Amino acid sequence: MRSFFTDQIASRKTDGANTDFFALLPFGLIERDLKSGEIKRINNFLVCLLDLVPSNLTGKSCDETALLLFPESIDEYSKLLRYQKIKEPYRVHLKARSNPEIWLDCFLTFTDETSIEVFCDVTSEVLAKRELQKKTEELETFSKILSHDIKGAIFTLRGFISLLNEETLEPQLLKIFSGIKRSEEKISRIVDSCMEFYKAINSKIELKPVSVPSLIRRELDFFESELMAVNGTCILESEDIKALLDEASFTIILRNLISNAIKFRSEDRKLVIKLRVFEVSKRVRVTVSDNGKGVKKDQLNSLFKPFSRCHSGIQGTGLGLNLVKKLVERMHGEISCEINDEGGLTFILEFLAKI
Repeated sequence: MRSFFTDQIASRKTDGANTDFFALLPFGLIERDLKSGEIKRINNFLVCLLDLVPSNLTGKSCDETALLLFPESIDEYSKLLRYQKIKEPYRVHLKARSNPEIWLDCFLTFTDETSIEVFCDVTSEVLAKRELQKKTEELETFSKILSHDIKGAIFTLRGFISLLNEETLEPQLLKIFSGIKRSEEKISRIVDSCMEFYKAINSKIELKPVSVPSLIRRELDFFESELMAVNGTCILESEDIKALLDEASFTIILRNLISNAIKFRSEDRKLVIKLRVFEVSKRVRVTVSDNGKGVKKDQLNSLFKPFSRCHSGIQGTGLGLNLVKKLVERMHGEISCEINDEGGLTFILEFLAKI
């Protein structure tokens, strides 16, 4: 952009076309003298947008023109003008008008003797972002209220369940009671999973170089007793490779993938989970493979969808892999899944390598 304006302005100073060049452009331009800071030219886009009288700007200092041009964003615009004095490029958002509300994105660049301020209308983007923020806050409030009310209802239901003595119930009533109890437990798991999901995807992400094998070994220790209980084995193949990760998010990812491998193990063979960590084209690839039940080929595409369930009769909410995918993407990574030669699943994760 700087080269474009430098070349265009310099080439037109000798043929008298400079005024036309400024006037006809479909975005705002202000040219200032670098030494004095006074405005030399301002184009029609800004004159019409800000309802300006160009002669009122003649001979005014930077501070005076800042007040005249952008009184509602005077601090931001004054900062841009300070960067002009040290001849450093700068970019800032400015509120141009309140009624109707108009926002401009301003980029500061330079020629040999002048500074050039380029203004683009970003009102639609600013308003859309604000509306999205409002909807997000409303959704957050709704989620908290809904969670609170459902938990209250569950707590009451548990109270009634606790009053019943299973030993005194007739067989038919005991069957109904068992169904009610299972339903209560399922609802509790769904509410807890939804709240954990919400907290995880809204927590702050802090990417830093992390030793991937060290994190994996720590999680394998965490699952040691659970693996022993099902006679399972976990194998790690890796050098000491570092990736740019958020440690808490990567921990949630590992726990979901390893617990799924344990949960969906096959009854026909001993559970073996294999993890590999290696570098591919300046990225760190982590694969998590199991020899469990697997899924049908046409189910692969729905694995990461919320509330997706590929196996019946096994406890779960169908949110785990959707959460994993969102956390991977928040760390600028990628995830995919394929059916391996042993009939189980292999999850392939890629992250940015340490620079």
